[in-house]
Amino acid sequence: MVFIKHFALAKELNLPMFLHSRSSESDFYDIVKAHRDKFPGGVVHCFTGSAKEMKDLIDLDLYIGVSGLSFKTEENIDVVKQIPLDKILVGTDCPFCLIKPDYAGAQYIKTQFDFTPKGNYKCDKLVSGRNEPCNIV
Repeated sequence: MVFIKHFALAKELNLPMFLHSRSSESDFYDIVKAHRDKFPGGVVHCFTGSAKEMKDLIDLDLYIGVSGLSFKTEENIDVVKQIPLDKILVGTDCPFCLIKPDYAGAQYIKTQFDFTPKGNYKCDKLVSGRNEPCNIV
């Protein structure tokens, strides 16, 4: 499998893995657990799994990355609240994974930016529907 070559390269270069587990449930965990000795560490980014999945991944000494999708539902928010502070990483997954107005997490956003419609780029405004690093305040 191709990803096994990635594990080997990460180990050879002593670099962490940036792992994406979207909608893969136990398959992802089983693969990572079976090959955990083949890479020095990493982050499971854009995490939307259950509290058990999160704890299992932390037990493998991995970090949990959260983005806008991690705040889509109240259940997602409850899981994020349980991530130990020394194991959580915050990212935008730019240009994707914006916390949309209909997401449960939208109620917690206090900072507002001016937006311009897609395709109408302006240096002083964000593009509507696009996530940017400056959204992490």
